Amino acid sequence: LTMAALVTIPLFIHDENGYGLNCRGDIINADCGNRVGSFYGYVQRKHWNVGFLRYFQLRQIPNFLLATPILIYSGSGAWNWVRISWKKQPEALKAKCGVSRLFNWAIWALRQSKVEDEIVYSSPDTLYRPTMLAHYAILAIAALLGFTMAHVQISTRLICSTCPAIYWQLARPYVSMKQNATKTGHTTATLWDPIATAFLGIYIVVGTIIHVNFLPWT
Repeated sequence: LTMAALVTIPLFIHDENGYGLNCRGDIINADCGNRVGSFYGYVQRKHWNVGFLRYFQLRQIPNFLLATPILIYSGSGAWNWVRISWKKQPEALKAKCGVSRLFNWAIWALRQSKVEDEIVYSSPDTLYRPTMLAHYAILAIAALLGFTMAHVQISTRLICSTCPAIYWQLARPYVSMKQNATKTGHTTATLWDPIATAFLGIYIVVGTIIHVNFLPWT
């Protein structure tokens, strides 16, 4: 609780300063009658049109297309963690069904995220170990917020700068290919290999050129 307070107190002070500067005397530049919530959130809503599903407009389709690759990779990364964790749950939990199994799996997954046990994973699956739950949860939340709340085109830089799990997801095809080469003596490319390579190449080269020239990219 102390650590949480240390994080939130500066935000509270910042919001109060914002309301104080914009809600005094004849100066009313904010929602002064409703001081519950973030002042920065008010600024985002009023000036940048940030809010739940506010960006879902026909004219924003190009921006959604721009964010599609990173959102797909993020979603598939979070789904892979869930899928592998679900598959590795003990037989006692698999015997249950419906909501009961889902609830018990969630409790089991949370416990596994704290202490690694003796579950054996194949090489690609090591990218989705139980202890990585926090990373994939952050990845899923960032992707969901980018898609539903923020200006969707910032999703690429938001996720790539805050979520290590996205790089593990991008690395999965190459880890699988290396493992197959070790077992069979030859490499087998998948559909995702050229797609991931093209995406990274375009993002690094074209993105750098466009972004530094103040053109819309991310």
